[in-house]
This record gives sequence, C-alpha cells and structure tokens, in this order.
Amino acid sequence: MLPKKNRLLSKKDFDFLKRKGFKRNSDSFDLLFLPTGNPSSRVGIIISTKISLKAVARNKAKRKLREAVYSQLPQKGFDFLFLGKKEILTSSFSKISKEIREVFSKINA
Repeated sequence: MLPKKNRLLSKKDFDFLKRKGFKRNSDSFDLLFLPTGNPSSRVGIIISTKISLKAVARNKAKRKLREAVYSQLPQKGFDFLFLGKKEILTSSFSKISKEIREVFSKINA
C-alpha cells in the first residue's frame, strides 16, 4: 500500500488534476499528471463501474495497478491520476508495469 503522503486523497485534488492535468495514453490506462513543487509524488487511481460492474474485478485491477505504480513511483514532485480502461481487467502485472515504465519515461518522471 502506498504511504499516505503518496496518495491523492481529496476530491478537490482529483478534480483539479482532471481539469488541468496533461494526458498520456496507454493500452490499459490513461494517465493524467501535473508537475508540483512537492518533494514527493502523489497517486490516485480510478477504475469506473463502466469498466466492470463487479467490485471484485475493479478492486483486483486497482491492486495490480497500485502495486505496479508503487514499485516505480518517481521521487520528483508530480501528481498522477490513473484512469483504468477495460483492457486492465485482462492485462497481466508485467504488462501493466511495462506500460507504466514507458509512460513515466515519456514524461521524464
């Protein structure tokens, strides 16, 4: 689990990132990000009911994504919001990790 200092917690932060964030696409997720002046990066994850009506499937996808992000989270000050796509339900952990690595390298995080 991500430490509290590395999590986006308030609705205000999520809404601000949705409005002002830069977007990068991947097969399994979309990433909204915004550079901040904070010493550590923060992460939020959204897996909508449009992806799956089953909470078990959504929670499993969030766990896979959270663990993949945690192992590669940059120390620079960024806010990240991961928006899951339907493909994340069938993607393996290694594929998700690879996609995160590619997206982080594109944004120089």
